[in-house]
Amino acid sequence: MPTRHVVCNMSQIFESSQTTHVSPTLAVVTVIISRDRYLSPVRVQCLHWADETTAGSTLDCTQATLRARTLTFLARIGQFPRALYTINMTNEFRPALIVVDVQEDFCPPNGSLAVPEGRDIVAPINKLLDLPFVLKVATKDWHPQDHISFAANHAGKQPFVDFATIVNPDNAAESYSSRLWPVHCVQGTPGAELLPELEADKLDEILEKGTDRRVEMYSPFYDPFGISDSGLAGLLRAHAVTDVYVVGLAGDYCVKACAEDAAKEGFRTYLIEECTRAVDAGAWPLCRKALEEGSRARVVSLEGPEVLRLSSPSLMTAAPAQSR
Repeated sequence: MPTRHVVCNMSQIFESSQTTHVSPTLAVVTVIISRDRYLSPVRVQCLHWADETTAGSTLDCTQATLRARTLTFLARIGQFPRALYTINMTNEFRPALIVVDVQEDFCPPNGSLAVPEGRDIVAPINKLLDLPFVLKVATKDWHPQDHISFAANHAGKQPFVDFATIVNPDNAAESYSSRLWPVHCVQGTPGAELLPELEADKLDEILEKGTDRRVEMYSPFYDPFGISDSGLAGLLRAHAVTDVYVVGLAGDYCVKACAEDAAKEGFRTYLIEECTRAVDAGAWPLCRKALEEGSRARVVSLEGPEVLRLSSPSLMTAAPAQSR
C-alpha cells in the first residue's frame, strides 16, 4: 500500500508556549494507520517536521515527549495509529542505489520500447555499483501478456499516441488516463531480462513490478491506487537507508516516479542525470523541472557533491536509532 503523508510544522505538535528546536531534516516519524477513508488494509504514513528558522539546532525534548505529542496531534486530525516509530536522520548517511528497469525491451537495438541511447547509461551505473551503498536494488518491469498498458490489448488503439482510462479495481470512483505502449517486458521473455552488460552480480536485490494486469505501475514502490506494493519501502527501512540514489530507464516515467515516491517515503532522494534517458528526450528539461518543483527529490550530476561523497567511507555512519 502507498504511503500517505502529513507535512506539518512543529508548532502544530507542540503548544506555542513550549520551545522546541529542530533542524530541517531532523526526523521522520512513521505511523501505522489501521484504516484509511476507503477502509483499505494497514498503510504507513510519514510525518516530516522542519523549522528552517532554527536550522542547525537539534530537538531539545525527549523522544518520549515527541511520541506523546505526535499521538495527540494525530488524534486531533482523526488518525488512529497502531504503532509509532521515530528515526533521527539528521547526521546519518546510509545511501541506497535503485537501478530502475535497465532491460532489453527499453534499449536499442532490438527493444520494443527502446529509449534513445538507453544502453549508454550502463557504464556509469556499473561504476556506481562499485561504491559503498548499504543496499543496491534493481527493478524490472514484469508484465503479463494481457497488461492494461499495452495498446495491443485495446481495440483500435496505437502505442505512444493513444491513452486509456485506468480505474481503481477497489474503488470505481478513482481513475486516471495513462499513455499506452507497445508490448514490452513480458514475463519470461528475452525483452524482460536485465542488460547483460549490467553488472548484476553486484546487486543485493532484484524486484519485479507491473505484475498486476489491471493497473499501470511506473513506480517500483507501488501503483497509483496502492493495489500492488513491491515492498521496496520496507526493504529500504530494514537497511536503515537515509538517502536514495535513482538511475535507470526511463527518466520521464519509471525513474521519475521512483524518485517522487522515494522522497514521499521520507528518504533524501537524488536522481543522477547522466544515468538516465527519457522516452521523450526533448521534453526532459520540463520533466526535470516538474520533478524538482513537485517533490523533495533533486536531479544531480555524477560530478556533484551528492555523488562524490559516496567515495568517502568516513561519511558512512552507523544505523540510526529506532524506537517503538
